[in-house]
Amino acid sequence: MTVVKKLRAITTVFVEYNKMLHGEKPDRGRRNEILTINFLKNYIHYAKLRIQADLTDEVLISYRDSSCARTLETIIRLSTAHAKLNPRRQVLISDMEAVLQVLNFAIYHQELNEMEE
Repeated sequence: MTVVKKLRAITTVFVEYNKMLHGEKPDRGRRNEILTINFLKNYIHYAKLRIQADLTDEVLISYRDSSCARTLETIIRLSTAHAKLNPRRQVLISDMEAVLQVLNFAIYHQELNEMEE
């Protein structure tokens, strides 16, 4: 592999479209771009090291409703990770709601509707 190809592989953000791999092209007007694995690894590494997310007061009040200490710790860690990926320095209620949806789907295999939330 030449130096140019190596640099292009390192700095490329999106995967090039491949009909065999990705199937038919998406509908017109929609950009369905897929991030490269290398870019995702670098972004997650950056978010882990550089972004420190703090819990806001309204989120702390909402966390009090958790059933046990392990559940509370799980929700806090996942909410903090969600805030870091966005990249924000504060954990918001929207982060907690996203985590609760993921946990509900993982445990009960069902999605929350807006009425159930």
